[in-house]
Amino acid sequence: MSKIVKVPLSNQGISDFVKKLRTLKKDMVTAKNKVQEDLIEIGYKEINNNISSSEYINSEPSTAFKEKNKTGMRGSQAVYDEFGTGTLGSENPHDRKADYNLNAYNSGRTIRAARRNINTTSGGQTVNIPKGALYWTYKYNGETIYTQGRPAGMQVYKASKVVRNKIKEICKKRIGEAISKL
Repeated sequence: MSKIVKVPLSNQGISDFVKKLRTLKKDMVTAKNKVQEDLIEIGYKEINNNISSSEYINSEPSTAFKEKNKTGMRGSQAVYDEFGTGTLGSENPHDRKADYNLNAYNSGRTIRAARRNINTTSGGQTVNIPKGALYWTYKYNGETIYTQGRPAGMQVYKASKVVRNKIKEICKKRIGEAISKL
């Protein structure tokens, strides 16, 4: 992106140009902040969309958050929602799980192998856990819930890919606005 600026070769012309450059410097700082705000807003909206399209069975859903310099997911289930858990998590893994110091999908003292086929209703849904499959239970609203985990939702990861694809477009727009004032 370029702009041609004609400067009269006089004391007044150069003085005016220096003032314009100082204003441009301030406008570029404003543009940088607007780029950051725009990208955070895009990330926030994408995470919210991704959360709303995920299935949350018998757990408190995570929520998107937006702060001054970042966006992400909060909630007691946020790590499970993003990276998955159990058999379903290992069958549908997160692309970047290895980059984080997280336990294996099927680890923990409460995980056990089914000694027989388990066919039950859990949380209003039919659950079929075949003999030998890994599962665990937990209490939710006084009911025992059977689960084999959940697949990786990758809500934040998917949003980050959208944000990365928008960076050039947003920068071009906001920097162009600053330069156009010159």
